[in-house]
Amino acid sequence: MMMLFTKKLRRDLAEHWTQFVAVAVMAALSVLIFSGLEGGWRGIDTHRDKFAHDNGLPTLWVGVRDLTDEDVARIDHQVGVIHTQLVTSTMVEHDDSDLLLSSWEPGSRINVPQVTAGHPIDDASGVWLDDAYADTHGVTPGDTLTVTTPAGGMDITVQGLIIQPDKMAYTGRGFVAPDRQAHGYGVASADILTELTGHGAVEHSLTLVAEPQRQHAVEQHIREALGDRLISLTDRDHHPHVATVFERANQIRSLSILFSSLFVLVALLSIFTSVRRLTDIQRTEVATLRALGHSHTVISVYYTVVGIVAVAVGCGVGVALAPVLSRYVLTTQQGSFSLPTWEPTWSWVSALVPVALLGACVVASWTATLPMRTMTPAEGMRPSIGRARRAPLERWPRVWEQLTYGDRWAIRDAMTNPVRVLMGIVAAMGAMMLLFAGFGMPDTLTNQVRLTYDEQYQYSALVGVAPQATETTRRFVEATSGTGQWMAQQAVTLSPDATPDTLTVLDDGTLFQVHTEQGEAITLDDAVVITEHAASRHDVTAGDDLTLTFLNGDSTTVTITHVVPLSEPQGVIMSDTTWRTLGHTFTPTTYLTQHTPPGELQENSAVTSVITIAEQRANAHTLINSLTSVFTLMKLFAVGLTMVVLYNLGALSFTERIRDYATLRVLGFHHSELRSFASRENVFTTLSGWLLGIPAGWWFLNRYVGLFTTDRAAYQPSLSMLSFTLASAMTIMFALTATLLLTRRISGIDMTSALKGVE
Repeated sequence: MMMLFTKKLRRDLAEHWTQFVAVAVMAALSVLIFSGLEGGWRGIDTHRDKFAHDNGLPTLWVGVRDLTDEDVARIDHQVGVIHTQLVTSTMVEHDDSDLLLSSWEPGSRINVPQVTAGHPIDDASGVWLDDAYADTHGVTPGDTLTVTTPAGGMDITVQGLIIQPDKMAYTGRGFVAPDRQAHGYGVASADILTELTGHGAVEHSLTLVAEPQRQHAVEQHIREALGDRLISLTDRDHHPHVATVFERANQIRSLSILFSSLFVLVALLSIFTSVRRLTDIQRTEVATLRALGHSHTVISVYYTVVGIVAVAVGCGVGVALAPVLSRYVLTTQQGSFSLPTWEPTWSWVSALVPVALLGACVVASWTATLPMRTMTPAEGMRPSIGRARRAPLERWPRVWEQLTYGDRWAIRDAMTNPVRVLMGIVAAMGAMMLLFAGFGMPDTLTNQVRLTYDEQYQYSALVGVAPQATETTRRFVEATSGTGQWMAQQAVTLSPDATPDTLTVLDDGTLFQVHTEQGEAITLDDAVVITEHAASRHDVTAGDDLTLTFLNGDSTTVTITHVVPLSEPQGVIMSDTTWRTLGHTFTPTTYLTQHTPPGELQENSAVTSVITIAEQRANAHTLINSLTSVFTLMKLFAVGLTMVVLYNLGALSFTERIRDYATLRVLGFHHSELRSFASRENVFTTLSGWLLGIPAGWWFLNRYVGLFTTDRAAYQPSLSMLSFTLASAMTIMFALTATLLLTRRISGIDMTSALKGVE
């Protein structure tokens, strides 16, 4: 008996290979997408966490004005604090780029730099340079680095290359994406920093590692101990040079779930439809096997095995290709942050996906063979009389009679096979969803760059000044930079136990504009504005009172006047007039100017940075370009989904209609007319899926954009008319290509074999 079914299995797979290849491809894509993406995001998670643990990634970063040794000692002895380290930093210029040099005490167990080349970090005079920055600038250990400060220059020996834990995603000041050509960092010896900090701006900060369960209490103690001198207090989820690494892994994980769910659904529909159609086509063969004494159970097991074979082959291919996709995903992220190791890692869940898919295949196949189990051999030997094909549209004779014969035939046939039609609609709809995301994400990011740097920001450059800068320094900046607008920003908490948001205070000017959802500019004056994402997180709207709690524990209450769709900064925006009315002092740290600041401005030790809007715009486009390959991958998956599923459905439809086509040919219909009949169902399912795919695609794009939205930056989904047209054209074109390939087979039908009855 085993020999009989083995031979039959080989013959069935050979005769109906297109259906089973389609099932195998869908299973392979389901496993590939989940396991491939999991290997990427879990690899980032695993190696990031190991790096953070082994090298003492800080849990808190504390910025303090006039930091003293007593402050450090007081915080170091707080219950819950494991390690602390005082950091001195200064910005220097090298090779027309900004280089942030910081101190690090050899032997410290916090924020330990990973040396990737050169000498271990010790007290030797020199610098240990950012590995990615050094690679971009062609610097190697032993080279001499020439750096300049406002007071002069210095030659420093490069002792080694490093990756520092709290600068895994270092972007420089005022930028959203790493640019190794323009920004880098390094750890300098005590002698070098002593000499450098004697000439330029010095920044003192405190990094510490706290026990997770006591971190909140430690933060509260720091606020009380430092009071108004506290400038910033940041944790891992919000530190700009660390948070990206945590966010990106979560984004890819969510993406793998979204993608896999869609492909698994279509794969299961393909399995069910393929096995069901195979048993219908082989009606007489099933009846013959029953007449020979084989039980319904044995025959059902055989057809279940047929589905398992296709799925197993697909799962095997998916598992084999998953490492390739994982490494590709990791490669796309290497420009966004730095890790010591870039290797994929998988969990038991990846192994469970093929098992779950095979289990679902057994259920789907066993369910598909249900009608066969109630059929006697005599019933099976007789040709199927078919099922009722009356369509609801036939209730309106005037409308029905206006349709051509081909239209009526296609409608009735579709009503008889709703699962096949549903699958075609789901395939086209799924393709639109993936293409909306593939085209929509670049459009969303590009549109956000346009809104931010063309409409929201009207300045030519922004000048950063140290928080301790004097009023004389600010007047110098104004006089040197020309007409502009001052801005102050600080972290505030908008609700109990919430993550910090940003409070932005602006003086008179129009270089930082805030617009309503309708695009109308808001005059701040007495207005208090909150961004949409922040308002949603804190459940407030215009007219509500909102309490702002500052880092030192003080608080003030304001009334929200507007909710605006701003990307960044996230939080609350008000004028300096309103800020002073609340009883606070306006101490700005950024000057927005319409003019290009002269070089002499950067020679002032209180000026921490000068950034042009052109540089910010170019940096934002760098981020978009770094994600292009991911978006292209989504488009390829969408095309594959459309082609495979619709071709499979067409092949099933063609096989079960061969007798109908032969009958129509004998009755005098031409091949061109038969091809027209055959294509109508696919055209209908494609257009229906395309129409349903528009709202579904927009929903999917919203979900995907939501993955990139954080507490620091929010995005509004956008899809250009060109992208919509391309997504629609690709869906329809590839669906119709599958239809064309199938309808060409009609001319090869053997009329005698197709119309021959049971012998």
